[in-house]
Amino acid sequence: MASVAFISVTGARTVNYGESSRGSFHALLNRVEMAGLLSGLDAHETNLVLAKYRDDEAAERALRAHVRLYAVGLALEEQWKITKGRPIVCNMGALAVFEVISPGCCRRCNGTGMVFNHACNTCNSSGYKPASGRAKAEFVGVHKYQWQQVWNDRYERIYRYVLDMEASVETKLAKVSA
Repeated sequence: MASVAFISVTGARTVNYGESSRGSFHALLNRVEMAGLLSGLDAHETNLVLAKYRDDEAAERALRAHVRLYAVGLALEEQWKITKGRPIVCNMGALAVFEVISPGCCRRCNGTGMVFNHACNTCNSSGYKPASGRAKAEFVGVHKYQWQQVWNDRYERIYRYVLDMEASVETKLAKVSA
């Protein structure tokens, strides 16, 4: 029963087992019990789950720090030319985490993927509309032309790292719940 759906519907910070409220049974999980459910995940994957599905701010900060370190390591390994004092690489790490944890809901279909019983063309029926290149460039702190020419491909590798982490989480939780 340890699936992403189960984790997302359980409460964020409860401790009372078996208390009834208006005749219904509430058995929501606290952090320790959630950790037991997620015991097959490494620390970064656990932080991803807690940040995305439980709105855990501490987990999100830890995940952002991890992805920023990954991004800095990538920049050093590939010898990216970076202007001193500009946090472009760290901002890209933070943006990748934000995009995975809080994907933007498509405004045309309101996240359903359908418009009048037809597939939404705006989001390709996903229900989510990614941020534009211009918005990403602004967040990272570069001009939109620099973003297109240099930084977008680099960002996509960082973003893919976080997406791969999320895919790993889903695979591991699917095995547990099977």
